[in-house]
Amino acid sequence: AGAVTALVNHPSAPQILFAHLDSANVCGGSAQLNGLYRSSDEGASWTRVSNTEMNTLFAGSSKLVRAHVAAGGRIAVAIADSVLRGVFLSTDNGASWLGLGYPITFEGSDEVGLHPGEQGRLHLSIAIDRSNPNLIYVGGDRQPGGFPNSLGARTFSGRLFRADAATPGSWVSLTHSGTANNSAPHADSRSMAIDAAGRLIEGDDGGVYARTQPASSSGVWISLNGDLQVTEQHSVAFDPIAGIAQSGNQDNGTMRQAAADERQWAVLSSGDGGDTVVDALHSAAQGQSISYTSAQNLGSFRRRVHDATNNAVSVVTPGLIVSANEPNVFGVRSG
Repeated sequence: AGAVTALVNHPSAPQILFAHLDSANVCGGSAQLNGLYRSSDEGASWTRVSNTEMNTLFAGSSKLVRAHVAAGGRIAVAIADSVLRGVFLSTDNGASWLGLGYPITFEGSDEVGLHPGEQGRLHLSIAIDRSNPNLIYVGGDRQPGGFPNSLGARTFSGRLFRADAATPGSWVSLTHSGTANNSAPHADSRSMAIDAAGRLIEGDDGGVYARTQPASSSGVWISLNGDLQVTEQHSVAFDPIAGIAQSGNQDNGTMRQAAADERQWAVLSSGDGGDTVVDALHSAAQGQSISYTSAQNLGSFRRRVHDATNNAVSVVTPGLIVSANEPNVFGVRSG
C-alpha cells in the first residue's frame, strides 16, 4: 500500500508500465518499498527498478515524481519533495540509470535550484526531446527574486531547464537568457509534452505555452491560451455602482472587469489573488465604491476607490492591526 504520483506506459509497448510508489512506510509497510516499479504485463506484477541513489531519495515519504517514457526504452524521472532532488535517465527500460543531477543558478552568493518557492510537491514536469533523446527538459515553480536575477528574469515567471545526457550535470536555462528574446512562460509548471513540430508544450498555472526550438537558445516562449478563459476564481465580488465584477484567482492575482459585461479583465495585483470584497454601502463619496483586495494571508492588502465609470480614484495600503473581538473588513471576528 502507498501513494502513486507517477504512472506512465511505453509508447510502443503499452503493456510496459512504470509507477512510483511513495509513503509505503506510513501505510503499514517499510520505507524500503518506496521506489520506481516496472510492470511488463499490464500491471499484473511489478518489479522495483530504481537504483540505490534513487531509492535513497525515495526513502522518505511525500515525494512528487514525474516520469516520461520515450521510444527506444528511454525513461526520464524527476524526484522532488519541497525542491527537486534529482533527475535520472535510463536507456534500457530501467535496467540501469544515469544521474543527471539538477539545475542551479547562483543568485549573489546563494545557490538556487529548480524550486525557489519550495513548491516541488506541486510544480514539477519532465519531457524527453523527440529529435535528440539525450535532451531532458524539466520545469519547476518560479524564478528567484532580486530582479533582474542571474538569468535576466524581472518577474516571478516560469523556471525551466534543459539537460544533455551526453554531458551529465550540464543544465541550460530554457527561459530568459536561454531564449532569443528573454521570454518565459507563467510560473508553476504542471506538465510537458513535445508536439509533432518539435515544440516543447508546457502547462502551468497560467495556461498553455510553447517553447519553439527548445534544443537551442534560438527559440522563444509563446502563449497558446488563445481565447481560453480558464482562470481558477476562488473569490468574487460585485461593484453595483460601476456594474463591475472583480475576483481573486489562484496564482493569477486579483482582477477586475475592464467594463460592464466585458469578457476582458484587468490585473489589479499579480501572484496569488486572495479574498476580495466590495463595500458599496459605506462608499467613499456619492457614486463611488470601496473595494478590498489581497494575496494569501492578507498580504499585499489594498483599499481602492472606484467611481461609477470604473475609474480608480485612489489606491492605498492600510495597516493591518488585529484587535481582539473586533470584526475586520471581511466580517470575521478574531480572538
